[in-house]
Amino acid sequence: FYDRAEEIMHVSGGNGDTRPPFMDSPAQARLLAALNEGGIAARPVPLCVDTEAARNGYIARGFDCSIDRLLRSGRVVQFDGRPGVSLVAEAVATMLHQEGDRIVAVTVLDRRRDKGYELRPRHVVLAGGAIQSTRLVMFSELDTGSADVGKYVDDHLFVQSVIKLDKPLES
Repeated sequence: FYDRAEEIMHVSGGNGDTRPPFMDSPAQARLLAALNEGGIAARPVPLCVDTEAARNGYIARGFDCSIDRLLRSGRVVQFDGRPGVSLVAEAVATMLHQEGDRIVAVTVLDRRRDKGYELRPRHVVLAGGAIQSTRLVMFSELDTGSADVGKYVDDHLFVQSVIKLDKPLES
């Protein structure tokens, strides 16, 4: 039942190789190898985060994932001008265009075709994270009103480990 539940919830880092571990680095691989060689069975921790590549119409999702909720909302539409939310793969916002106190257009680079497009959406939500949102604001030269834009930027580090022991450690 756990295997089926993990499949339904799109858990990554489980027994299958369709969705690799969420955290995967050479340092982690060396640590896991050293632990296993030392007789301690170790593997990446399964997480309910879908890490399968977005391709052939597949969009990664998972338990209470924002993308999953968006897909179920009925608000996703083809990128053709209809009202709703459109998802476009391999695209990056490169510049915001301002008129007065409003953002009126967004330049987007289609990385597959190496071609830029100017979009004029009704609403723009800046949600690229601490680094990318700051980069976009500064590149678009919207930072002239504040000396703090680009300073005091921090990102969250994610470190996790879980150990399963047959019996408690003794000191």
